[in-house]
Amino acid sequence: MQMRGAAPDGLVTLPIAWRDGQITLENIHIADASRSATRRVASPVLDTGSTAAVALSRGGAARYRPWVSAEAGPSNALSAFGPMRRQPGVLGGLDLAAVSIAPVPVEIGRGESTVRFGMGLLSVFEGVIIDWPRGRLHFVIRRSLLSGDVPRSRERVDELAHRREWSAVALRVGAAAEAMESARQIILSTADPLLYAEMRVAGRSHVALIDTGATGDILVRQGIDWPLGAAMRGAATDAAGRRRRIEERDLRVPLLLGSLRYEGVTVTTGWDDSVPADEPFDAIIGLGLLRRAPVWLDWESGVMRIWTGGSPLPDLGDSDVR
Repeated sequence: MQMRGAAPDGLVTLPIAWRDGQITLENIHIADASRSATRRVASPVLDTGSTAAVALSRGGAARYRPWVSAEAGPSNALSAFGPMRRQPGVLGGLDLAAVSIAPVPVEIGRGESTVRFGMGLLSVFEGVIIDWPRGRLHFVIRRSLLSGDVPRSRERVDELAHRREWSAVALRVGAAAEAMESARQIILSTADPLLYAEMRVAGRSHVALIDTGATGDILVRQGIDWPLGAAMRGAATDAAGRRRRIEERDLRVPLLLGSLRYEGVTVTTGWDDSVPADEPFDAIIGLGLLRRAPVWLDWESGVMRIWTGGSPLPDLGDSDVR
């Protein structure tokens, strides 16, 4: 994938919406793989729990028309629920505000969401800042792609990283983090660029996947003994193209993430699938928890920042975004 266009402020800022418990990016244009590269508007789900660059449902593939090889067969792609069958393909490109990325690999499979942006695409950037109150998402352009002097707005981003209102949580990218020099090197070197953080429940540490494609607060693997309330609420969810029965209970103790204590956490149980052998994790942190405050997933620096200030995030120069 190659990035073209202008991001003079060092950011690509897009409006976001909250639909069906998921975060969607607005005003995205997807170019198909035809010679004319016809562009169609899309509202993709932001999904850090997917390793794909772009994941398309079968309906999405029919609409956005990627090129699919007649010879290449389906393969196993990684999801939070283990392997799933995906057919590889290629899109002509994506327009994210004034920046275009092309070509873009896709994985086509079953699922309810038409389009999902995964870490294979997101890791082109240094990280993302999700400003829930303003309805904005900022992609932070890599410094190596900025020409000339560092723009003033990018300096504001660097200053923002040192604000005391942030609560910082160490972020791992794949299992080989300890052997790599930086999160960027890991993303460029591994086929598993998923994001993990450590949390504590009832005095015990647990590795959790940071999954912006997951609804709810916390999804916990079966067999993990947490102090949960007796009242149980049944629900159904779609994961990896399969319908699953899940159960929700209230966590009776605080959940600790970095220096933050989360009260009133809802825990979803019923996940009994095997997890990737090279990076076992006990739980998945979903949007229910992440949406409680603005969050900055900075995989380049290996940190997740959670905003604790009583005031909104400082203005990053995005007031003209529609």
